[in-house]
Amino acid sequence: MDKPQMPRFYRIAVIFSFLFNLVTIAVLIALPFVLRPVLGQVMAELDRLENAVIETVVPVDQSMAVRGVAIHLRGPVQVRTTSSAPVSQAAVTMYLQGGYISGIADIVLPEGMELPITFTQDVVMTTTIPVRLSIPVAIPLKDTQVGTFAANLKAMLLPIHRLLGGE
Repeated sequence: MDKPQMPRFYRIAVIFSFLFNLVTIAVLIALPFVLRPVLGQVMAELDRLENAVIETVVPVDQSMAVRGVAIHLRGPVQVRTTSSAPVSQAAVTMYLQGGYISGIADIVLPEGMELPITFTQDVVMTTTIPVRLSIPVAIPLKDTQVGTFAANLKAMLLPIHRLLGGE
């Protein structure tokens, strides 16, 4: 008796199914060996990203308006006359041998005379001043949204990493 023959389509389907299952099993067996080092590197890079710090210098060069700011000027100041300066009705004290004479007189201060003055004045400023700064900035990424993203991604990958034998 002749054996019944399977149709050609069924034979091809059985062979294809067998080869597909064989390849799938081989991939599943090899996957942990391939995936473990790659996932370990991804976890290490996420650690570095989470702990990274952006360091830069921010230059500032612009004018700033200053309005109504009172500056308190206090203290002794030496001033020099730039020309002769008449002073009328000045209180004058002349020291003589054995005493002094006080009175009122009209005097002329000569050019170039230095006068000690105690200056007490509030000066109100309304102007613009140039501001030129270089501000060093250090931004830890773990304190930003990027750090949150890296921590969340690491938390999602950690169970798979541990399942594959990672630390």
